[in-house]
Amino acid sequence: MLKYFSIFIILTIFISACNNKSNSTDEDMTDYNNPSDNRIIEGVVGKKINDNKFAIILDEDYLYKETESPSLNDLLNKYDEVILFSGNRNIFGDDFKEGAKVRIWFDYIRESNPPKSKVLKYQLVE
Repeated sequence: MLKYFSIFIILTIFISACNNKSNSTDEDMTDYNNPSDNRIIEGVVGKKINDNKFAIILDEDYLYKETESPSLNDLLNKYDEVILFSGNRNIFGDDFKEGAKVRIWFDYIRESNPPKSKVLKYQLVE
C-alpha cells in the first residue's frame, strides 16, 4: 500500500510541475500607450520593406546612400545588427524613410532571424 501511495505522490508532483506555466509574457507587460524608456534603440532606416515594415541598421558605420538600394539580404549579410521593425501605418510619418536616423521605442525583440520588433513610437535624430 505504501508503494502505491509513493507512486501516486511522485506522479502528482510530476504532473503539477509540468502544468505550471507562467501566463505572463513580455507582450503582456508592454504598455502600448506609455512606452518604456528602457526599450529604446537608435539606428538608421536601411530598407523600406512595405508601408509598415522597415529594416533598421544599428551599426554606427552604416552610411545610407540614395544611389544604392541594397536588398534586405545584402543588408543582413553585410551588417550584424539589423532588426525588422513593424507598426501601424498611422505611426510612420513621411519623415520615416530610408536613410533617416531614428530613435525607436519598441515592445520587445522577438527571437528570429533577423530579429523583429514592433515600433511603439519613434523620433528623428539629428
